[in-house]
Amino acid sequence: MQPEPTVISAPSFPAALSLKEGRGKPRNPDTVSGICILIHHGIAACHRGSATSHSASDIMVTVGLTLCVKSETGIIFYMVLRKYGPHSSWVGLNRWPLPNQDQKPEWSLKIPTVMNSTRWTVLIKSLEVLERVSVANDSPSTWKLRGIYKFNDANHRGMPVALDTGSSVSWVPPELVHMLRTEIFPTPHNMELDTAQRNTATSLDYSLDIAYRAPKGSVRPSQFGVRYTFQGENGRDVTVWGPADPFLFTTNPVDPEEDFYEGLLYPAPQSMYTFGQNFFHSMFVSLHNLEPAKPYRGRCYVKLAPQFPEKISDFLLPGESAP
Repeated sequence: MQPEPTVISAPSFPAALSLKEGRGKPRNPDTVSGICILIHHGIAACHRGSATSHSASDIMVTVGLTLCVKSETGIIFYMVLRKYGPHSSWVGLNRWPLPNQDQKPEWSLKIPTVMNSTRWTVLIKSLEVLERVSVANDSPSTWKLRGIYKFNDANHRGMPVALDTGSSVSWVPPELVHMLRTEIFPTPHNMELDTAQRNTATSLDYSLDIAYRAPKGSVRPSQFGVRYTFQGENGRDVTVWGPADPFLFTTNPVDPEEDFYEGLLYPAPQSMYTFGQNFFHSMFVSLHNLEPAKPYRGRCYVKLAPQFPEKISDFLLPGESAP
C-alpha cells in the first residue's frame, strides 16, 4: 500500500521548468514515493517538514531530484493548473496523487520533446476548432469542423511549440488568429481588428489588449471544442481533444459582466510559438524527464488529457470539496 503524498504549500505557481534544470542523478526509488505541491498564494513553503521558505521552483528542483519512478528512471511532473475559481492548482511529483481508479485521466500517447531542446517543446501538426451541432431534437449532438490550421514546416513535420506556464496567454502563428477572427468569430469588431493587423505579429509587450472577441450572445463555451494533432513517437500522429474555454477564450475574471469572452491566442513573431497558462488550464499535463543528468538526449516526453470544466470536480485532491 502506497503512502499518501506529502502536500507542500507554495507561494506562487512556477514557470515551467526547463529541461536543463533537472540536473543530478535520481536516488533510490524508495526515497520518495510521491509528493504533491498544493499551489496557492500567500503561504510560505514547507519543505519536507522544514520551516524554511522556498519558491515553488526551488521546491520542484530540490525535491524533484530525489525522485525515481520504478517503471521508468527519471522525474515526472503531473501538472494540474486551474483557472480562477474555488479549485486548487497542484503539481504531483513522481506519481499521480489521486487514489481512485476513476480519478485518472485518459492520457494521450507519448509526445516526445524536440531533440536538443532545453525546454518542454513539442511538435504540433494541426489545430482544429469544432462546433457542437444538433441533428434533431431527439438525437445526440455531433461535431462540425469550423476551421483547421496546419502547422507545417518545409518538410511537413509540424512546428515546435513550447509548453510554458510562465506565459499567461498563448502565442501562435498570425494566420491562426486570422482564422479565429474571420471564420470562427467573424464579428464586426474582429473583422476591423483583422484588417488593421492581418497576419502581423503582436508586440510581446501586449500592445494589443485583446486579440479577438467571442460574443457571449451567440457563443456558449461548451459549444466549441479543440482538437490538436501532435507528432508522437516514430512520426505517428497523437490526437488530443480539449475544451475551447479556457484555451481559445474565457471570461474576464475582473469584469465578468463584459458581453464578450476574451480571446487568449495572440499572433506571435515567427518561431516563438508558446502554449501558456490557458493551455494548462484546459489540459492535465504530465512531463516526463527520463534522463535528468542528460536532458539533450531527446528522452523527454509529454502526455496530455483534457480538463473539461464540467469534469473538474471529479479530480479533486483528498480533503478538497466541490463548491
